[in-house]
Amino acid sequence: VGDWGDNNELGWIRQNNVASIMNQWCSEGGCDFIMSTGDNIYPNGPTSPTDTRFDTRWRDVYNGEAIANLTWYICNRNTLSQNIPYL
Repeated sequence: VGDWGDNNELGWIRQNNVASIMNQWCSEGGCDFIMSTGDNIYPNGPTSPTDTRFDTRWRDVYNGEAIANLTWYICNRNTLSQNIPYL
């Protein structure tokens, strides 16, 4: 999954739809982990490691029973690391 965490209503709806489909897929077929291909938390990325958008645009979205406890492997691209270069 990539290019997620938009800050408008349509982006939120789309992201929740994807999260629901991911949860269904993993529930039916099993998943070992989630790979995120970058460009996360639009438009400008988080401002700190404790930015609340990690909750509102990630933890609170990808929380279906089949995916909530999976390990995420995240590729940090421009939006995730531009404000926090040490991430």
